[in-house]
Amino acid sequence: MRILLVDDDSTAAAVLRAALVGEGYRVDVAGSALEAQELADGQSYSVVILDLSLPDQSGLSMLRDLRRRQDVPVIIVSGVVDLDAKLNALSAGADDYVTKPFHLPEVIARIEAVVRRADRGETEILSAGSLTLDVKRSMLRICDIPIHVTPTEFAILEQLLRCKGRLVSKENLAGNIHGSADERSLRLLSVFISQLRRKLASAGEDPIETVWGQGYIVRAIAGDRLKAVA
Repeated sequence: MRILLVDDDSTAAAVLRAALVGEGYRVDVAGSALEAQELADGQSYSVVILDLSLPDQSGLSMLRDLRRRQDVPVIIVSGVVDLDAKLNALSAGADDYVTKPFHLPEVIARIEAVVRRADRGETEILSAGSLTLDVKRSMLRICDIPIHVTPTEFAILEQLLRCKGRLVSKENLAGNIHGSADERSLRLLSVFISQLRRKLASAGEDPIETVWGQGYIVRAIAGDRLKAVA
């Protein structure tokens, strides 16, 4: 697994890189948005670890640029602990947000979680009404029109569609998506669900229903399908 680490603090980046390399990862380090883009143009990465403070461009701006170009999972690692900053990063397309200082096992767990969500080998089409989810190709369409969602949003929708007709508890969904169901994970789940539902509603098909205090459900309707694709 190759990781792109983007951080203008060379000391902090070197420490994190050494720790990740020690865990068996291959890590490229960029100290600026321009350097990161040059690396990303010539190399495929499993995940990007991105600091919000960069010398030539804001981390959020780089995140948005990256999202327009590819769907690689992005984890923000930042000393900014303000909740609004976290929500802004998630709204811009980040898959997770880790605050500094952090414990290395936590970062590794987050990396494995986002990569696991993005690494799909199934050959299924999941659907609800005019919404279809191509699991193998990680493609979402509504009325045959492609809809862009982040890997985390895709993972949430996939799990709900796989459990269509059954209530999925918030704790179960957060545990599968974030690896835990603590208070922080549940808050993040609510943010991702809100973002996903806005995108679906704007495209004309939001099949997700909130069961207050319990979780979420996608109800089965006539014409839905779940089938293997050769």
